[in-house]
Parts: sequence; C-alpha cells; structure tokens
Amino acid sequence: MSTTLKYLGIDCFTTEKYTGNPAAVFQLPAKSPLMKETAFLQRLAIELCLPASAFVMPLEDSTDINPHYDIRFFSTRREIPLCGHATMASSHALFSTAHKSATIITFETSLGHGSLLAVRESAESKRITLDFPSDEGILDKVEKTEEKYLKALELFEQATALSQEKVVDVAYSSRGCLIEITRDVDLKELNVQAKILGPLSPFVVLSQLSPLGSNYDVYSRVFTAAVGQDEDPVCGSAHCFIGPRWLGTAARSTLEKSHFTAQPDQNELKARQVSERGGDLDISWDPVGHRVRLTGEAVTMSSGEVYA
Repeated sequence: MSTTLKYLGIDCFTTEKYTGNPAAVFQLPAKSPLMKETAFLQRLAIELCLPASAFVMPLEDSTDINPHYDIRFFSTRREIPLCGHATMASSHALFSTAHKSATIITFETSLGHGSLLAVRESAESKRITLDFPSDEGILDKVEKTEEKYLKALELFEQATALSQEKVVDVAYSSRGCLIEITRDVDLKELNVQAKILGPLSPFVVLSQLSPLGSNYDVYSRVFTAAVGQDEDPVCGSAHCFIGPRWLGTAARSTLEKSHFTAQPDQNELKARQVSERGGDLDISWDPVGHRVRLTGEAVTMSSGEVYA
C-alpha cells in the first residue's frame, strides 16, 4: 500500500524566490514509524534532488503554542548531522502552517547536536532566528609554517589562479577550513575549482571583508566538494564558525571600520554569501554560552506530494 507524503519547497536565507538555498520539508505525523526509516528517507531526498530535505515529527509534549519536534536532515548522498538552511526551512514551514501563533520551536537532532531553537519576535514576523552550537575551534591559531596552513595556500592558488599573497590568514575548525582573502578580490565573480579545495576539509570557506560601501560586513562562499556538492548556495552551519572567526579574533579590529560594526563591543555581523543564488544572514555570537544565532528569512516556493 502506498503512502502519500506532502512537502513544501522553501528558499532559505532570502526574501526572493529562486535565490537563497532551497530545501524540502516533510511534516510527518506524531509517532510516525517513517521517522526511523533511514533508507526510505534517504531515497526521498535523492528523488527530490535538492541540497537538503528535512523531516520533522512532533514529540509527545508538542503543543500548538509550544511546538517540540524531532528533525532529521538528508542531502542526496547521506544524512547530515546539522543543516542550517533546512532548519530555517522547517521553521518557516511550521510557523506558516501548523503553528501560526507560536513564536518559538524546539527541534531535537539525532546525530549529536542536541536541541536547536527557532525564534521569531511575533506571530507576524517573517524573520526567524536559529540558535545553534558555535564552532569555536576556528579561533585556534594556525602558524604560517604549519603543514595544513601551507597546504591551504597551495590549493587556494591552484583552485583560483590567484597569488598566495591574496590570502590574509587560514583557520580550521572541527567542521571546516576558512581562508580569509583580501578585500580587493571580486569573490562573487571568482572562478573557483571546488574539487581542488576538497582535500582541505568537508567545508572550505573563502571569506573577506565586504567592499567599501556595501551593506554587509563580510562576504563568503562555501565549497563542499568533499561531500558531493561543489558549492553550497547559503550554508547556515558554516556560519557557525564564520561568525566566531570574525567576531572573536584580531580580524575584529578591521570590522570596526564597517558601518554595521562601529561599536567595539558589538557582537553582531551582517553576512552575505555571494554564491550564484546568494543569501543573507545576520549573525550574533555568545562566547560564554557557546552559541551562534543566525537570523534570516525564507519564502515558500512550491508544494507537492510524494506517493511513497
């Protein structure tokens, strides 16, 4: 007997359709046995062929005003431990349908990242803030003589055809490698051979101060060839270390020249991921609680049914 499953297609970290990062969201009923069918969920993600598909299921204590959900994320190749844009998509879907009066949703992840929160100021607000664990390993100093620093320089040069002099610094976290580049590089138009960067890390971020006169503090692009996708259109989880990197190191002194970070004690960042689709995130970092908050919007792009 076939099962009909409904889903929403949502563009995340954007206010415009056909931009941001797309994801599918399946809302499963409480106690659905399908939530544990990993192979089945993976097949659905492969069939839809989006960067991520999220599956959410209400827990026993979930209510209309205090929703509490299990959440799982899948790419077309594997289950993902943490996915920022699919969490944004799930929050937008639930706030738009089953929980129109709620202002906070709690998600429980299954692969070691604990609870995630999605918050909006009011039932009318379109902006959603995600509360995620921060990745502060990115703050550890990598000496310029270390092998992994030199390897990053070498592969950057090969992947971009730019001189190593365009690299300001290299940093690593448990999730990825961040290569800070000079402001004068046109990062949006830069031709990057993503597969060359793959050996560095599952996530390789090129990040820079945004051009003078921009409405943003930093620009970034995220390359994920090591996990099967050359470039991530807008990567929420990568910003869990992009935020602390810019707000927690010497790089902060350059941010103080930015229009949006004129206050020395300000702990917020306006970020633009300058991929082909592009997306916007406001980032705040709580170094004491070890949390990053990512704020953005999403738009519903499509709806459909799968006859499983």
